[in-house]
Amino acid sequence: MFGVDFEIQQNHYSQHPYLEAVESSFRIFLMRVFKPWLAVDPFYTMSGCKARVRKNRSIQKEFMKSIIDEVERKIFEENVNFIDSKTEEEIPFLERVLRDRLDPSSTKNPQNSMTDKELLHEMVGHEVERKIFEENVNFIDSKTEEEIPFLERVLRDRLDPSSTKNPQNSMTDKELLHEMVGVLNAGIDTVTFTTSIVLIVLAVHPQIQQEVYHELQDVLGDSPDSAPTYDQLQRLDLLTRVIKETMRLFPAAPVIARSAPYEVQCGDYTIPAGATIGIFIYGLHRHPQLWNNPNQFDPDRFLPSQSSHRNPSGYVPFSLGPRGCIGSKYAMLQMKTTISTILRRYKILPGDKCKSLQDIRFEFGMTMRSLPGNDIRIEPR
Repeated sequence: MFGVDFEIQQNHYSQHPYLEAVESSFRIFLMRVFKPWLAVDPFYTMSGCKARVRKNRSIQKEFMKSIIDEVERKIFEENVNFIDSKTEEEIPFLERVLRDRLDPSSTKNPQNSMTDKELLHEMVGHEVERKIFEENVNFIDSKTEEEIPFLERVLRDRLDPSSTKNPQNSMTDKELLHEMVGVLNAGIDTVTFTTSIVLIVLAVHPQIQQEVYHELQDVLGDSPDSAPTYDQLQRLDLLTRVIKETMRLFPAAPVIARSAPYEVQCGDYTIPAGATIGIFIYGLHRHPQLWNNPNQFDPDRFLPSQSSHRNPSGYVPFSLGPRGCIGSKYAMLQMKTTISTILRRYKILPGDKCKSLQDIRFEFGMTMRSLPGNDIRIEPR
């Protein structure tokens, strides 16, 4: 998401401190939902939950800062590499010194660059720094919008002198950290859960898996090593329907909450203004009034001919309306990329314990959680 690879899966698997902090915070949130006495602050504090949440926030904040530091280092390195393309004669003495400070190797070895005291007599120092940043921004402008991740775009914007002079044009540190935590936390369990369930579903429906594989060959070609393009992913109609039907049966966010802005009459019940409403998406997606044979897996439900007659509010895996998931398109691209890559290299077979949809084990929480026993086998193609 942020253009940084810390090789977390290789080095930590699922025991990374950030992941554990998120898991802990989710559990504590649910405890406060189902144990009303923990909503009372003194009891909440005495339980130790408050201290754990504070620690979890600190861990998440530090991890986000490490991502920001890595992206900033990348920006500075690109700036230095860009400057290296200039000849020595093209760079004035002071500008060369200030550019040297942007070089991470000089930062790590301060003795390699001049001190502030040695530069104080140079009254144009700030103007030269502005010139360096402007050149860096102009260099980045040569990149297409798609090549720059969200975080990098925000940080590069801060290097733009016009944004620096008008702070309201760029995000604050607090706003940026909140956005990063929100986007990352929302995409950890949801995409992981859905991707794994899709693989199980394809394992227990070998005919559908074979049809998906043929579609992948037709659209992406025979080589399993070629990366799919955006346009190719959009043409994977059957795979898209398989993912959508999986999210119908196993929505990664099984429950969402809304606040009633005004009094609502719902059947025999009156929902007062200001009340919090829990919407059980899992039940909605399996409601017999909306779906024929609701517990059966059928990707053809999402053919245009069938979808056009369906109530659009009957299928909401990414929620709906102004508070709908902002990452829905990104999530679909990520899942299609991952699943297509796996299927082009491996045939997915049922595991020893999970041989049908009824064998899939899960639990409800902030998100749907896969339980032990959801196994598959893979066979190289």
